[in-house]
Amino acid sequence: MNTWFSSANGVVLPTLIPTVLDIVANVGGNVTIVEMIIAIVGGGNRSGNQSPFYWRKSYSGISVTYYQFNKEEGTLEAKQILPTLPDTYTGDGWASGIIMSASGKYVIISNRKHDSITSFEIQQDTGFLKFCDCIKTGGEQPRFITLDEKGEKILVANELTDTITEFELDEENGKFKETGRKIETESPVCVIFITI
Repeated sequence: MNTWFSSANGVVLPTLIPTVLDIVANVGGNVTIVEMIIAIVGGGNRSGNQSPFYWRKSYSGISVTYYQFNKEEGTLEAKQILPTLPDTYTGDGWASGIIMSASGKYVIISNRKHDSITSFEIQQDTGFLKFCDCIKTGGEQPRFITLDEKGEKILVANELTDTITEFELDEENGKFKETGRKIETESPVCVIFITI
């Protein structure tokens, strides 16, 4: 198992699930899992002295949090919290999926209830996020998002309307574009690519 980052007091480990990380700390000589988060990792030098960046979406809310690894404490420290929905939206909602663009320049999040996807530009030197775009998915409850096999298109699984919709992301400005492609399938909650 690869170590994303480590120090004398803690280590961040990926689990078997690609977006789940265990924060393991040395507490009084005992190694223990102190936190498990759903997040994506990017930036930094994963094998050197720099800490990589971590972004976590709120499962029961409408926000994304940016973390940095604290080498002294062996923990993650929240540095930024941003809403995943427009500030004019006053309804219910919660974020569901989180991915990084193939270029590593953008974080993309799906939003249930609001039925949308949101993009944030990653400030490459600091890891902080900047809002770029939010667009409706053309379906209800976008439970899962992923990139296609080439990393060029975003596939959104709309659980309650039995569709998977496809989008492109403009790498220059982080804006979404609908491709018009819609796949009908029963209650999609995950997309996996297989070779036949």
